[in-house]
Amino acid sequence: MAHERVELAYEPERDDAWAALRARVRSSRAGRRMGLLLVALTACAAVFGAWGDTGLVVQIGGILLIGLVIAPWADVFAQHRAARRRGRCQVVVETGGFTTTYARDGAATFTAWESLPRYRETRDRFLLLGPYAETTPTCVVLPKRGIREPGGADALRALLDRHIGRVTQR
Repeated sequence: MAHERVELAYEPERDDAWAALRARVRSSRAGRRMGLLLVALTACAAVFGAWGDTGLVVQIGGILLIGLVIAPWADVFAQHRAARRRGRCQVVVETGGFTTTYARDGAATFTAWESLPRYRETRDRFLLLGPYAETTPTCVVLPKRGIREPGGADALRALLDRHIGRVTQR
């Protein structure tokens, strides 16, 4: 078959880490439950605020601040910092899986399709996701900006479609 190999080379960006976090949250049961919990807490804060119980509203507000702002920001900051430390990333996607090599440590890692059986495509990235059963699934980000060959995004999409399942946006 044509296009049995697609190569990417890119510098990690903070938006890649945000995209990975969003994909992990949306693609896991635990992430969706956490979203529902935060919605429920917001509703409780509104109800208790209407009743005038400001102490409880402040406590719920603190939980929401941690859950919606601080924890995700800290996760993205740590992920991006680790990626920047490893340096420029080169990925070779082939029929058996993909190999990731980082510039600073030179370590090459091969990942078979079985460990990332599905993917989601966004306007700027391909997000390879771990199994549904995982509490917080793995997410590997393949930014389209890293594809060097013309028609590479179409070739990568076709390669992914042959080997793993596509997840549609929710």
